This record gives sequence, C-alpha cells and structure tokens, in this order.
Amino acid sequence: MKTTNIILTLCLSFSLTPAFALSPDFYVQWLAKEITPESYQAIMNPSNETLLYNRTGDSRMFDQTTFGPTQAKLASRANIERILRNYLTNANDSVYLTSLYDWNKCKGLRNIIGIKRGTDEAHAGIYILTAHYDSMDRNNVCAPGADDNSSGVTAILEVARVIGLTSTKATVVFIIADCEETGYKMPDGAYMAYGDDFFITNFLVAIPANQQQLNPKLVRAAIGVDMISYNSPAERDCVYLYDAGQGFDALMTDIRQEMRRWSGFAAENILLAGSNNKSDHYPYFRQKGIPSALIIEKGFLTNPNYHTANDSVSIAGYIDYEYAAKITKGVLGYIARHADVTSIEPGIWRLENLINRNPLPVFQMMHE
Repeated sequence: MKTTNIILTLCLSFSLTPAFALSPDFYVQWLAKEITPESYQAIMNPSNETLLYNRTGDSRMFDQTTFGPTQAKLASRANIERILRNYLTNANDSVYLTSLYDWNKCKGLRNIIGIKRGTDEAHAGIYILTAHYDSMDRNNVCAPGADDNSSGVTAILEVARVIGLTSTKATVVFIIADCEETGYKMPDGAYMAYGDDFFITNFLVAIPANQQQLNPKLVRAAIGVDMISYNSPAERDCVYLYDAGQGFDALMTDIRQEMRRWSGFAAENILLAGSNNKSDHYPYFRQKGIPSALIIEKGFLTNPNYHTANDSVSIAGYIDYEYAAKITKGVLGYIARHADVTSIEPGIWRLENLINRNPLPVFQMMHE
C-alpha cells in the first residue's frame, strides 16, 4: 500500500466528515467494497445457524391449517427486524413492524420497515427499497423460498448495513414485505403484491404515531429486488430490469448506469426487459404514480426450483452468492448516489478494514 493511501486512511479514521470535498464516486467506491459474496452469504446462509429460514424443510408461506404465519416465518421475521435494528442505529433512524393485517384467508401478516433518515429529506426526497419475505410452493407442501425471495431480502439487508454506516441527504426506506405471493389481481389482469400495496395505500398510518411520518409526495423511486441468486447456466451473469408501466424513464436509465458501474457485469448483460406488474415494485406506481423498477435474475422463468420445496440454500451449487453480491452492489450504487451520501462513519476507514475486510461486526455483537 502506498504511503499516501495510509495517511489518507488514518486521517479519515478520526473524522466522520473529511475536511475536504469528496466526489460521490469516491464514497460509492468505498461502500461497494463492503459487499462481498462472503458478507452476502453470512446473511442468506450462515454456516452456524439459519437467519432467514430458507433451508430444506423450512417454509415461510401461510400455515395450511390455521392460515396464519408458520413458525419459520415468525422466526425469520424476528431475525430480519433484529438485523435491521443493528444496522440502522443513528438517532433519527427507526425500525418497526407494521400493525397486523389480514388478506383473504391469510392471517397475521406484517411488514418490517427500516427508515434511514436523511438530513435534507424535503429537498433530496425519499427512496424505497423493497423485497418480500413470504414464500410459495405450488404444491402447498413446503416453501423454503431461497431464491424467491430470501435472495432479495438479503440484498436489502446488505444495502441497509452499508448505508447505515453513512449520512445521506435523502431518506431511504427499507421494506421487507409480507404477502407478495398471495396478492390479488386487478380487473385489467395486473397483480398486486398485497404487502407493498398495504404499505403504500396506508402510507401515513402504517408508521407508528410515535415515529416521524413520511410524506409520500417526496418519494422519488421504489425499487423491488426479487430472485437474484439463481445464475442460469444458459444465461450466465445476466440481469433483467423491469419498469412498472411508466416506460423507459430516468429511473431505468440511472439504475442501468449504476448497475453497469458497480456490479461488474458486462453492459450487454444488463437488459431492459419492458414492464412487469407482478412483484413488490408494482403497487407504488399503480397506486401513487411513483416511478418503480424491478431487479431480477434473467433466468427466473427457467429456474427449475421456482415455487417448489427445492428452492433451498441446502441444494448444492444452486445459489450463486457471487452473482447475487454483484447485483447487490449495483443496487447499493444507485441508492448511495441518489440518496447523496455526504459522509461515512469512521469505522469503515480503519486501516485494518482495508487489509482484512471484516464487513460483519454486527453479527459478533448480535450473538454474544
């Protein structure tokens, strides 16, 4: 390592905000280093425990007898809330569960919400990242839901972990949504993911009264992350970007650009796939006109384990953690740039972090 780099690192380690201006690319470059296949796997499939209950035999769909949440779903929900609380620790940040709600025959539904408050929300706006944590088995037997969709949940948690180390001008809302798999169809055939529909249509009441409210008019974009860990052998390292019906707009241009810059995928492998109305992103555009996008593996339609009991991290060679981490870097790149990171917590600059890259100190604290 060059001496100048060591001096810069040591200087930055003593100050939350450097005394000189840093470019947005500088911040994003350093933040992107925090996301690795190992850090991604440490959430999605840790070696010594299960956090998201996505192994063979786990099931996060509704109980077939009571129509309430399974024990695996309840445990996954508790772990996700706990992880978000460890990541979003600034004085104005908040994490909470929405009130219980029912839909159709499904009972005891809840979204987990994390809010990273910006310093200038009124001018910089609000950005929403969403992924569903419920799962589905087409045979109604068992649904580990590894790719669909603990992979997207892991991406949201990884972005929350890294953005939690920063100060941003914009507010970032992390939604881990329930009831995407058992939503409802609109008269025109569009499919509404009910958990996200519940949140956006009840925007001002879904937040507890003791929490600072959010203004839905300030939301600049909503991005859904769904199924990002199955790297199809026939379509290696390809990603689909869908809009929600608004067409190829500035949001789609910006996501594609940041994905190119930070994911490491070839430009031709990041594909604009048209419109999609069947995932977490769609209710935000349909109900409130918010520009929305879905990020998803290209091979999701050919995934042999889709909506089966074999959608499991226990299946050898099934989950591609490097592929998923690259997509997560692209999501982080978009959020870090558009939420306008202005400073990074001192710990990320420590010299030993540059050498050893230990991105998960929170798990050491969490399980002491």
